[in-house]
Amino acid sequence: MLFIDYLKNYLAGEDYVRNEWAIEAKFKEKLPHILTFISCRDFSNLFFKFYARRYEAGCVFAIEGDSFELTSIHHSDKKEFTCEIQFKIKLNFMDSSYVNCRFDEDLNIKDFSYQINFGSFGSGNNLFIENTKYFDGDYKRKIYLQSVSDHCISDHCISVIENLNMDIHKENLEFEDFLSKVLLISFRNPDIYRDAFHYLPAIDMKNTDNMGSFINELHERYIRKDFLIIQSFNLLDMYKV
Repeated sequence: MLFIDYLKNYLAGEDYVRNEWAIEAKFKEKLPHILTFISCRDFSNLFFKFYARRYEAGCVFAIEGDSFELTSIHHSDKKEFTCEIQFKIKLNFMDSSYVNCRFDEDLNIKDFSYQINFGSFGSGNNLFIENTKYFDGDYKRKIYLQSVSDHCISDHCISVIENLNMDIHKENLEFEDFLSKVLLISFRNPDIYRDAFHYLPAIDMKNTDNMGSFINELHERYIRKDFLIIQSFNLLDMYKV
């Protein structure tokens, strides 16, 4: 049987002990591949503790290993099985330790995503990048501004930056570190930033079109290792920034 069938039976209370065992067995089979795909590390010899709890509207699964914790809240109205994984080890591709995963009907991973919060730099809007990596090799970036106001609720506070070049949606993990460094220079040393990067569009974290133009230009110059970019960082070395 497929994982989703055991899950439906478990939610319905049909021989839930046997179905719980079957769900745990599916996790034992699939989880090493899931964790290896996300982390690019070997998880072939995997040991973990499995916990399951049913409640009126659905169920909760929790898995605890030496280097990760997995949590999933599921109910009958959900169209697909998802979970959150917190890694207790440092992953090379992100500072955050949390990833969100989606699965097919037999607990094969479809994709995972994670967020990077660059901060607001005093603008009133946080800059976020949400990266999604698909099992088929595709990659997608969503870059958006989100208000830091306490009165904002979920998606109403999010303004997605739409005018981004397609190349920005290709996997290039080093660019995010580069972007963070440039933003920090601009915030902490605005006069030096203006001297060093005078050729870039203005950083405007209140306007998605302007921010998109800045990111596009910075990304294009970074990818081709533009002479001006190299010259700018040589200038920063002189300032010891």
